[in-house]
Amino acid sequence: MKKVLPISDSKIYATTHQASLLAILFAYPESYPWVYSNYIQQFTLRDIYHSNRVGTLDFFIDHYGDYEVLEHRICPMIRFARIPREFLNETDIIGTLIKYIDDGNYLYCTCDVFYISCWTNHFQKHHFPHMALVYGYDTQEKVFYMGDNYFSGKYSLQKIPFSEMESSMRSYINGQILDQSEGIELLKYRSPFIKPHYEGDWSKEVHSKEMLRLKIGKIINDIQGYLLYPEQSYQFQDSPLYAFGIAQHAVFREYIQNIIDHNDRYVDVKFTSSMLDHKVLMKLRVDYIHSQHTLGKYEELSENIQCLIEMIHAVQMLIIKYNIAPSDRILQKIYNNSFEIENKEKYFLELLLHELQTEYKNVVL
Repeated sequence: MKKVLPISDSKIYATTHQASLLAILFAYPESYPWVYSNYIQQFTLRDIYHSNRVGTLDFFIDHYGDYEVLEHRICPMIRFARIPREFLNETDIIGTLIKYIDDGNYLYCTCDVFYISCWTNHFQKHHFPHMALVYGYDTQEKVFYMGDNYFSGKYSLQKIPFSEMESSMRSYINGQILDQSEGIELLKYRSPFIKPHYEGDWSKEVHSKEMLRLKIGKIINDIQGYLLYPEQSYQFQDSPLYAFGIAQHAVFREYIQNIIDHNDRYVDVKFTSSMLDHKVLMKLRVDYIHSQHTLGKYEELSENIQCLIEMIHAVQMLIIKYNIAPSDRILQKIYNNSFEIENKEKYFLELLLHELQTEYKNVVL
């Protein structure tokens, strides 16, 4: 028996929790308006050099959302439930996972990477917990289908043998690995085309239509918040721990300056990977808006965001080069290029704001 739930290219690859949800949502085109109306603001720790979370740059959902994976809980297309660790059945781990999948649930599971061969850097070497998305199974091949950042930090879809998954989950269930998660997350896609349960119950239909609407006004406000416009960014300026939006570039430069000052021989690439994901989604957002309502300056917008993507990718290549053959010249180039990326992003977002505000001033926002 085989069952594989709909899955798609996640479009982004830096973080498992974001990529997993988007891999589900992009498999359902009716979810696109919700995706492109969100995923604009980002946040990062202000001091990433002195933290063990250098790659903390992530999409911002809520001030209480750091490490809480709130995206899975608040997405209107996802019915969220959690099975506590103590409720999981150690005697029939495979059967339990299959039952949940048969019920239409994607499983966001905590695994012990020691037992999963796809995690080549950790297999049979290190015990520690990591969450990944299980979206199907094949009883004849005796495999689960699972998505995660297996190779070089890039999200991909792989087959995991039943035996490996069982050992990995048993390690988690028995408490052999410590983890802050509270069990298995069940993520069930629910179509926004919901019919009333009984005559006169119109609330769900109204809610469904609102789900499907591309919210240009929200996009405008969120871009202004990202650029730290005073009228939209008060909530993003009072945190002693976190920096938001365009301020991420200053945080990154401070990180690189610390690398220079301490003569470190390694630069973490995860921060720029999340930065790149943000620009990839922004390009897809511009393309989607243009497909729904013609943007007068679409060509210029498209060229600028593509240039920005290439600039960030070039910095990533410099980081990889530095980690192989460290030199002060490379670090200084990374530092200087950050200013160019920040300026290019400001120009692009200001252009997009003007275009949206001009083109849609008579549209219900």
